Amino acid sequence: MKKWIFAMAALMMSSSVFAKTNNGPYLAVRFAGTGLEAELDGIDHSKESNTVFTYGAAFGVRVKDIRAELDWASSSRADYGEYSYLQQRVMLQLYYDIPIRSIIRPFVNVGAGFAYTDFEKRHHSSSYNEDGSSFAWNAGAGLTLAVSRALNVDLGYRYVDAGKKEFYDWPKLKMQAHEGYLGFRYTF
Repeated sequence: MKKWIFAMAALMMSSSVFAKTNNGPYLAVRFAGTGLEAELDGIDHSKESNTVFTYGAAFGVRVKDIRAELDWASSSRADYGEYSYLQQRVMLQLYYDIPIRSIIRPFVNVGAGFAYTDFEKRHHSSSYNEDGSSFAWNAGAGLTLAVSRALNVDLGYRYVDAGKKEFYDWPKLKMQAHEGYLGFRYTF
């Protein structure tokens, strides 16, 4: 039993070697389950929810405990009866890695950019499409697991507000999302 405890303590102490990740440029990929909320003004102020799959990629730079990145994300089409939309986002993200000497570190982030939305209304056998861009922002938090000095795994949550978009002759669409994601980050 003493050997087992000693081995576990040695493993935990050696993991502090990996607690310090590299500074410099990195690439990241993320996969998320996104709970979208769409509010259609003008239709009894109905608020609809839908869960979609979101994937994305980012290029960033890490300096000490701060990361800055350009992030792109795309979600699958969200259906709300006769209405549906598909969304892509491009955002500048800022992260603060809370300086804890461990292989698991918490972080917080904020971001701003724009969301491109492809809106569709189907009625019987016809459909109407329109697209447009709107200001978007997000805030979130999560945990980073330092697998090595170069490879990190992120588990995080983001609240995304993709703004309001008014489409021709249809109600104003207010778009919000709650996103839980798993990401892989490789620092060069």
